Amino acid sequence: MGELLDGVTTPSGLAMAAASAGAAATLELIEASRKPDQEIGNDLRNREVTEILSDALQSALAIELEANGSPMPDEERELKGQLLAAVKTFLEGWAS
Repeated sequence: MGELLDGVTTPSGLAMAAASAGAAATLELIEASRKPDQEIGNDLRNREVTEILSDALQSALAIELEANGSPMPDEERELKGQLLAAVKTFLEGWAS
């Protein structure tokens, strides 16, 4: 399995990274929901919620695609591979 995050290469490490990012995004969404409706979008952008959730999705997809259990149907594997590639591209652009 490739390294998506610095030093994180195992499925359990990626699962913890995904859970951590998901929890952080949940907290940010709850905090933003306390704002008046017209301010929520800008507040979420400032909190980088999309990027945090994308990071969690990247980890979850990597785990699924590398799983050694029951085989994933080819069409599903292809679609999830495309989604993983798109998320990686998005995160690379955001980080630059």
